[in-house]
Amino acid sequence: MGAIRALHDAGLQVPQDISVLGFDNDPAGEFTIPSLTTIMLPVEEMAYTAIKQALQLIDKQEISTIALFSGNLIVRESVDHL
Repeated sequence: MGAIRALHDAGLQVPQDISVLGFDNDPAGEFTIPSLTTIMLPVEEMAYTAIKQALQLIDKQEISTIALFSGNLIVRESVDHL
């Protein structure tokens, strides 16, 4: 959101001149002008997995799999073309 403001102050228009993409879907991003396109990650699932794996390590258990997570792209007004 700060980048959108800084670009505006520099005379650039979002998204006509430059696209801006946020991360973690801050609720305020929906209300900026233009509204902020963002990537939302499954934070609760990631935290649960991290704690579970940390407890396994504390118990000297081997972690045999790598956890992969998918995010969701929430397209709003700050990106002109994807």
